[in-house]
Amino acid sequence: MTTSSSEDHITYTYGLGANSFIIKPVTFASLVEVMGTTEKYWLEIVELPLKAMGGRHGEQSNQSPTN
Repeated sequence: MTTSSSEDHITYTYGLGANSFIIKPVTFASLVEVMGTTEKYWLEIVELPLKAMGGRHGEQSNQSPTN
């Protein structure tokens, strides 16, 4: 999370492998809202690979992915 909205910073950050780029809000209330949304996204909505979660996400830790 940063206060920069520079396109160069965004491009550079994604080039380093970042999964997202969030511009820090100016007000505390907005920051709390963004953090709540971020928490919900990463902990409730997104599906991460089991290896990234230490094999604890879901009940399919021994199954191979299928296409």
